[in-house]
Amino acid sequence: MPTTREEVSAIFKTVAEYMSHDEAKELLSKLVERVAMVTDNYSVRTSLFMLYRLYNPTWLPTKENVDALFEMWDQEEMSFCEFIGLTEEELTKITLR
Repeated sequence: MPTTREEVSAIFKTVAEYMSHDEAKELLSKLVERVAMVTDNYSVRTSLFMLYRLYNPTWLPTKENVDALFEMWDQEEMSFCEFIGLTEEELTKITLR
């Protein structure tokens, strides 16, 4: 089950108690790179994407990232947008780059 917006907000506020915005942004950037982009666990990926976007609202994964995630996608389980944690509009923006 993906993390809710309320849960992400609580995590965001808690992190702010322990580190600066820039430190948290860097940490989330590394977690997206080292965890979200390689896991086949869509819940973890979606949660990390949601958190990272609080620090970097315009961020989207690269087309190369999306292509790599496509290789891990099990079409029987869920839609590709659900699997990668993006809306159809966001996916379209990436593929048109």
